[in-house]
Amino acid sequence: MSFLNDLKVSIISYKRAIQFIKSHHLGRLILLSSCLYFFIAVLVGVLLWFASEDLLNMIKNLSVIKWLFSITHSFRWLEYIFRIGLYVAIFFFFLSIYKFLFLTLASPLYAYLSEKTASIIQHSSIPFSLSDFIHDMVRGMIISTQNCLKQLLFTLPLLLLSLIPIIGLFFSLLIILIDSYYYGFSMLDYNCERQRMSISQSKKLISSRKGLAVGNGLILYFSLTIPILGILIVAPLSVVAATLSFHDLKEHKP
Repeated sequence: MSFLNDLKVSIISYKRAIQFIKSHHLGRLILLSSCLYFFIAVLVGVLLWFASEDLLNMIKNLSVIKWLFSITHSFRWLEYIFRIGLYVAIFFFFLSIYKFLFLTLASPLYAYLSEKTASIIQHSSIPFSLSDFIHDMVRGMIISTQNCLKQLLFTLPLLLLSLIPIIGLFFSLLIILIDSYYYGFSMLDYNCERQRMSISQSKKLISSRKGLAVGNGLILYFSLTIPILGILIVAPLSVVAATLSFHDLKEHKP
């Protein structure tokens, strides 16, 4: 399958996830998950709130930022565009941190919801094992942490490039795609770990089907800019959507 086709499949999976939740009466489980997600979101939000001023000052005090300010200061319109770009870049930076802190803390919930969805798809009950659940939870946190570090490694240089007037929009788009890929990667990996794939095997599989990861993460990425919708509805929905698209991947695997 092509990247664009996988992207389409992954996005459509959100619509299928809504129908799946209705058909199998998972509304209460989603509501419970939403409440727990909201608690985690508030906790992460408070942590970022206390750290936001220090992080903001750290970014503004970077030598390259000061240098760009000195260049654009002589051109009012250019300085205005640069300042807007700076605050947009900072917004992307905070959103990235927020997203992966949230994902790491919510790992146990994601693992359980993904497992529940898979058991319904396969028409069989998956026996609960505390040791397996803890193993999957720890693995999910490791994947989230690794993805966060990789994402920051790629996006920090792009954040600086995104400050360049006009062409910076292209680099902002790359940031969104990279963030979406790593978020979708984490969602799909819950299914890989259930198949007892190693982390390297999971990376190889998902890397070969990047469209599935980007499509899943893209919807959630933009929904997180709408606090209530993103946290209470789309976050748990993304888990079900990822599980459905992963099941399709297995069914059509040659």
